[in-house]
Amino acid sequence: MELNWSTFIFEMINFLVLVWLLKRLLYAPVLNAIATRKKAVEQTLEEAEKIRTAAQQLQKTYEDRLRDWEKEKEAKVAQFQRDLAEQKAHAMAVLENDLTKEREKQKALDERRLAELVRRQEEEALELAGRFSSRLLARLAGPEVETRIVDMFLNEIKALPEDRIQELKNGFRNHTQPVAEIKTAFALTAGEKDALSESLSSLLGKPVSCQFSEDPKLLAGLHVAMGPLVLQANVRDELAWFLHTDTHEQ
Repeated sequence: MELNWSTFIFEMINFLVLVWLLKRLLYAPVLNAIATRKKAVEQTLEEAEKIRTAAQQLQKTYEDRLRDWEKEKEAKVAQFQRDLAEQKAHAMAVLENDLTKEREKQKALDERRLAELVRRQEEEALELAGRFSSRLLARLAGPEVETRIVDMFLNEIKALPEDRIQELKNGFRNHTQPVAEIKTAFALTAGEKDALSESLSSLLGKPVSCQFSEDPKLLAGLHVAMGPLVLQANVRDELAWFLHTDTHEQ
């Protein structure tokens, strides 16, 4: 078979033209498209990397903030527990103080009630004893008992302390001759009257005018009223001798 060089050359030219056309019209746009696509992918990857980096940074920020919030929460809880414990301790102290005061008040109230009960019982006992003594002495009262009471009265006057005697004298300093009203349950003898007058005059350091009278209600004994001074020693008053002195000048 004989090679046709003209046909071969023509085919080669056609092939080269075809390659040029393909390169010019098809391959270059494909390469450009591939390059553009690659560039777009690279940009997308860069943006994705930036987004990933930003997301990682944001995640780290959130994680740090979460840890800070957790620490802050723990600190707040601890502070709350401390405050709660302090308030509880304060409330318990206040309650204990109130309970102590209430116990003290109740104790004082109980003591007052007990003291009042004891006082009432003592008063009732004294009243009963007084009634018994009064009834007994009322039955035993008589001239003999009165004589002994008068003797006791005279001895008590002589046994008064010096400061008490001086106080009585000062109370009657402005009285020239004090008057003594002496009441007895029974009539006194002349000797008893003289003894009473002398004792009262000696007590005040000046003459005392005595006025005697009888009062059967005294049962036995005497009642002496001399200005502001009152002396009692009689069965009616349960043989209690009450001495009351008023030093005010008349």
